[in-house]
Amino acid sequence: MPPQRPEETPPHLPNAAALLQAVAVPLLHVDAHGVVRWANAAAQQALGATPGVASAALWRNAAPPAQGQPPPPLQAAHDGRHYRLSTTPLPEGGSLWTLEGAEDLQEARAELQHQHELMDLVREFGRLGVWERDVRSLQGR
Repeated sequence: MPPQRPEETPPHLPNAAALLQAVAVPLLHVDAHGVVRWANAAAQQALGATPGVASAALWRNAAPPAQGQPPPPLQAAHDGRHYRLSTTPLPEGGSLWTLEGAEDLQEARAELQHQHELMDLVREFGRLGVWERDVRSLQGR
């Protein structure tokens, strides 16, 4: 079976729009003028994003980016949450905005830091040592 071209919808996914609506991550299609053209249910719930709204209106204290420029990567929404924003240019114009809750990322980093602190405590009280050595160069850290 020949590989599918990227622009084709796989036969088992005839209604890709319904799948995009069901994704729990906020997604927005924003045109070159900064106007929301489409928002999935998660974006509508989190940001109140609806088609026709200027994207700058979704953020608190945000100056609109220059035309054709992506917004800053970290934004504060009207709901008080912070989102990490990534943009992907679309071939038909505009871009796809994907939002990730910055608090989720901060919580994961805090948990990782806590785990490192616990590991340091175990090493200290257990008098355990850690030796790292590159097998090829025999260099250690």
